[in-house]
Amino acid sequence: MANFIDYNNATELFGAVGTKLNALSGAYVIRPKCTFANLPSVLTVAMTGYAYNVTDNFTTDSRFVEGIGKKYSAGSNVVVVNDGDATTPSMKFDVIGNFVDVDAINNRIDSVREMISDNAFNSTSAYSVGDIVTYEDGIYKFKAAHTANTAWDSTEVDAISVIDLINVAEPDSLTTDQLNALLALLG
Repeated sequence: MANFIDYNNATELFGAVGTKLNALSGAYVIRPKCTFANLPSVLTVAMTGYAYNVTDNFTTDSRFVEGIGKKYSAGSNVVVVNDGDATTPSMKFDVIGNFVDVDAINNRIDSVREMISDNAFNSTSAYSVGDIVTYEDGIYKFKAAHTANTAWDSTEVDAISVIDLINVAEPDSLTTDQLNALLALLG
């Protein structure tokens, strides 16, 4: 199965990419360099687009889209974004323009490829709950055990998407930097 992303999966994936990129669009308002400790503690809608260059190493906290505990080096840039919506804004920092370890993304893609590339359903094989197979150009995860030497039974499986598999390979959501690196890999 050379091309394992079907039209629906690709549409969903690029819709998610577009949503993320739209959230980042707009003009940046460059603010003075500062230490992590001196970043504003309260963020408002009026601060949308404020970009700061953080002059020391830091670890993200609850104010960051990336979540708590991500480490970044001195010189990283952060921008204020609305991580909510127009009705219920949730103002957070988003790390931008930082070095990205593309190997981690490649490992995620490789693990997904390995999960599905050579795993076509074989009626002579037994499958356990959670096993992933391909069948007639679809990707499926067993929700019930499959007995060897029996035919395909659609009630034993759930259809899954490539996005589901990427989430299994790496449960954290993609950061902005990872998303940008993934786009670069695809381009």
